[in-house]
Amino acid sequence: EENDKITERAPWMKIAIDMAKEMKGCTEDKEPMYSNAKKFLKYCNNSFEPTNGTKGPWCAAFMNWSIKQTKNDVTNLPYKHKNSASSQAPLNDNNYKKIDEPIYGSIVVYRSINGKGHTGFFYGKTTTGKYILLGGNQDNTIRFDSYGDYTSNSKKKKLYGFYIPADYTINDNDKLNDNDIYENVDKINTKYGIIVEKSSGKTN
Repeated sequence: EENDKITERAPWMKIAIDMAKEMKGCTEDKEPMYSNAKKFLKYCNNSFEPTNGTKGPWCAAFMNWSIKQTKNDVTNLPYKHKNSASSQAPLNDNNYKKIDEPIYGSIVVYRSINGKGHTGFFYGKTTTGKYILLGGNQDNTIRFDSYGDYTSNSKKKKLYGFYIPADYTINDNDKLNDNDIYENVDKINTKYGIIVEKSSGKTN
């Protein structure tokens, strides 16, 4: 049932989930996460090390690499995206469009006062209303974490908006339903074999 849900909804989510399952919580300083994070950055023409917290954050690179692996049945091309490692790329780029409410697989963008931030794919909500993101560079790996209006208690990165590829057509199945509500993210990580410690809120 879960696999059917993934297949019928945002197609890039299966790509992202499969990669998360393959990495099993491995961090960016170890293989195979290091080589994959390097691959995501390379796709975005970023030659910095994934372990470089200033110039090598790869949350957006993972997001756009995942979308690159999809195919729009109308255009026979990947869904629109930008090969950018910037988490803020969706804000002013016509490859993306902003939506009022998150749907399964939508791109969640957090923004800080210095113009940087964090991004990940929307997976669902917790019973307390937090957004569950499947994201890269979350505690230096690919994992599920939950965030509110900010990514951490420091309140440096604030929720800015929700986006989808500009050529993706939303259908009723994409919209949030009761099956998208979870008690916490621990069970989701465990379900997919992602071995992680308690989230520190680190997103770079």
